[in-house]
Amino acid sequence: MTKTINSYAKIGAFLIITATLLSLAGFAVFKYSTALKAVGAKKESLIKAAEDHPLTFFAKPVHLTVKERFALETMTRHLTTIGYSNGESADDSRPATFVVNGKSIVVNPRFPSVYKRLNISFANGRISAIKDLSTSEILQNADVESESVGSYVLDMTNEAKVRAANQFVSIAGIKDSNLVRAIVVSEDGSYFQHNGVSYFGLFRAFAKNAYNSIISGSPKRYGGSGITQQVVKLKFLSAERTFQRKLDESFLAAALERYLSKDQILELYLNSVYFGHVADGEFSRGIYGVSSASEYYFGRTPQDLDAAQSATLAAMLDAPGKYASDPNNGVLTERKNGILDLLGESFPDLYPASEIADAKQQKIAFKLSIGNRLDLIS
Repeated sequence: MTKTINSYAKIGAFLIITATLLSLAGFAVFKYSTALKAVGAKKESLIKAAEDHPLTFFAKPVHLTVKERFALETMTRHLTTIGYSNGESADDSRPATFVVNGKSIVVNPRFPSVYKRLNISFANGRISAIKDLSTSEILQNADVESESVGSYVLDMTNEAKVRAANQFVSIAGIKDSNLVRAIVVSEDGSYFQHNGVSYFGLFRAFAKNAYNSIISGSPKRYGGSGITQQVVKLKFLSAERTFQRKLDESFLAAALERYLSKDQILELYLNSVYFGHVADGEFSRGIYGVSSASEYYFGRTPQDLDAAQSATLAAMLDAPGKYASDPNNGVLTERKNGILDLLGESFPDLYPASEIADAKQQKIAFKLSIGNRLDLIS
């Protein structure tokens, strides 16, 4: 009798495990097929968007400080004026939306690589609290997007404007450059080997987040996304940090690699990645893409940067707004040197130990100039 019961228990356990695995497989197939449809519908526009990348100028960001006089109604009016829409629900996190909840407002930025997703509270006509919803950090001040004052889609026949603006660059001309090697080894060392998802990067991010949560208490969180996943975040997803978004990101990344080659995806990334924000009098603009970044920070084309300059730009991707004004910031220098070590390890024939040592000692200077703004928007 006991043997019969044990047999039934084993069969029951087997059926439960089998049903669970089949359910997971069915879920994965459904998510992947949905991702394939989403990527397929947007494939052509992805390439065109990179080639026709607009140069847009904005007034200076609206700088908010806790306790300053600023009413909730003023904030909603400002956001509506610059094209933001009222969210459909309390948990709506789509870009360029806001959600009013009593005496607070959630602002979902149009450009999440530039501005934080904020929860701003108000009391007695003043700002009473500001919270970064991505990190749960309580802030004393923060910036909100301002109005656009003009834009210009590149005319690729106009050499002067092309050199000064956020111009598109072909992967064919820069794939073998110091800059691209530095970015790939630092952002996604296994990019050319995986199928869209960097499992090593995810594990490394999980380990760092666990350390910060349990040991150091730091609010900083790491995403662990490889290059394909970062393109997916830029082109398909909002800036929220949830398990559901990470799951969608993984399936969309695998789907994207079915439609586009590694070189095409890398080209999209290199032309879209954010390198900081530039203030110019009453105007400001984002620096997007390796061509603009090379011109702005060093006055060179991407293929002309040396190893130290390339490692510096690659190191800035961790926090471009933080490092944009000081190329010899201690943290930035440490990251730059780490990337130089990776270059030496990954390409020992191209970067001998002696050259890496010299590059680490090289003094970095930023040019911080990208041409005449008035010429660009005239």
